[in-house]
Amino acid sequence: MTTEENSNTSDSLFKHIFKWRLPLSKQTKHRANDTKGSRKDENLSDDVVKIAEGGFSKVYRVRDSNTGQHAVLKEMSITEWSDTVPSSIIREISLLREMNHPNIVRLLNVQQRNIIVNLVFENLDCDLHEFIHRNDFSANPLLIKSFMHQILSALAYCHAHKILHRDLKPRNVLVDVSNKIVKLADFGLARPFGEPDTIYTSNVGTCWYRAPELLLYSEEYTGQIDVWSLGCMFGEMVSGQCVFQGAGQDDELIAIYSVLGTPTKETWPEVATSRTLVPSQEYAAIDLKRIVPRLEPEGLDLFSRMLVLNPNKRITVEAALNHPYFKDLNSKGKP
Repeated sequence: MTTEENSNTSDSLFKHIFKWRLPLSKQTKHRANDTKGSRKDENLSDDVVKIAEGGFSKVYRVRDSNTGQHAVLKEMSITEWSDTVPSSIIREISLLREMNHPNIVRLLNVQQRNIIVNLVFENLDCDLHEFIHRNDFSANPLLIKSFMHQILSALAYCHAHKILHRDLKPRNVLVDVSNKIVKLADFGLARPFGEPDTIYTSNVGTCWYRAPELLLYSEEYTGQIDVWSLGCMFGEMVSGQCVFQGAGQDDELIAIYSVLGTPTKETWPEVATSRTLVPSQEYAAIDLKRIVPRLEPEGLDLFSRMLVLNPNKRITVEAALNHPYFKDLNSKGKP
């Protein structure tokens, strides 16, 4: 039985990866690598603005002083994990290099300077979380439909190439505002899948978008975890707020059950028959129209099919792409 790889990978493979690059100017590289220790959203110079910071990386918007073009730089420190290049960095670079889809963010360059590894991406205007909460997004149902189709298209591409994203959330989808294009980003937790009897970690994704099978510590799962996360995002685009807002992993399950009902032998027998997995309190499912009252009937049907407790009964990405909800769009997800 195969377990998820957590060990470090040798530097020789990493050095081989660095042979592939599209160079920025030396001035931009220098400025980008000189930003360690700054605060989130701080303007470090005219060329470098810090836009995000996570547990393992910092993200900057940088400008090439020679061309005036912008890019996004994800900075990671090798020594935060070990004295060799972690397999997580190798994996993310390898996956991004192989992917070519109009709704997946493009990796432009890979840089290393001492203990710092930089991934340089194309620049977009904002992430989907910002877009949702600074616009009356719910008043534009056709745009929501287009964004959903574009994300599903990117996800279908990933799954067709046996890649699980495992961290879908509005922060990890980028928006080109003027062209109304969205792109899937941040493949730091992505993994290849499809090998028989492979055991994965269940501790992936952000809690509010984590599928119930992950919240129940399942280590054998499929692309249906990404479908659940996107279903949560769908509800957030329509309603303007996150669908399930638990304070922690157990509370998140209660938030889900209070909307979708406690698992039964009919809906999810593997869970319903386990004394350790069923909560002490029973919940009845509510009408999902209460969560997304402005969503049209066909959209409500898709929403309900994406948020099915049992992953074996949850709609697939391919079926979702062909759902009647998208009948108003062309093959590129545009009206």
